[in-house]
Amino acid sequence: MSPSRRAYVFACVGLALVYADQNLIAPHLTAIAEDLDLSLHDRDSKLGGEIAFAFFLLGAPASLLLGALADKFSRVKLFAWTLLLGSTPNCAALFITTYRQLYWLRALTGIAVGGAAPLTYSLCSDLFPASERTRMSAVTGIAMSLGVVGGQAISGFIGEKYGWRVPFAVVAAPGFVVAILMMFFAEEPVRGGMEDESAATCDEEMRASRSERETLIDAPSRSHGSTPPPRGAKMGD
Repeated sequence: MSPSRRAYVFACVGLALVYADQNLIAPHLTAIAEDLDLSLHDRDSKLGGEIAFAFFLLGAPASLLLGALADKFSRVKLFAWTLLLGSTPNCAALFITTYRQLYWLRALTGIAVGGAAPLTYSLCSDLFPASERTRMSAVTGIAMSLGVVGGQAISGFIGEKYGWRVPFAVVAAPGFVVAILMMFFAEEPVRGGMEDESAATCDEEMRASRSERETLIDAPSRSHGSTPPPRGAKMGD
């Protein structure tokens, strides 16, 4: 596997880890509320509403910003730093003692969630020809879905035994590893490197389509075993 293709593999693994973070709170709403001295009303409004808003408070602008930076800087390095930025607040979750701390750590994690997907799709466009991009985009989507499901499973099983804070660190630890591997063992693909190949494939498909149409047009005359009369000849001659 080439170092540039390796970048896509690392990005998909990192994307799964980033999205695994989304549902870590859901299985432990009551436990978190009791630990942080929140009432039942605050549990629903703060953990169910405000935290979700905090998650996307910085995530949406980060998606736009990193999407723009991806056009000018190394996407591999940007993804690695984004992954580190998302993993650090998760590790810090081990030391949360107040709701405010939880709120802002979730907001910081949203940066990684907002920025990881556009960077991955940008890498995909320069690593695969047009004929393969739809399939690889589906692989990217599967990585995100597996991350969400895996994160909730980790939170449910590990959190029940070791406490609601531990799943955050469990998800974060592999993120640091993937980010470091990406920095040192993956290469930035050539921008637009697949466009010539995609254009050549498109031209070939157009020629094949044109040839098929010409074959269909000529087929009736061949089936009747006749050829059109020469230009200028009379029917009676």
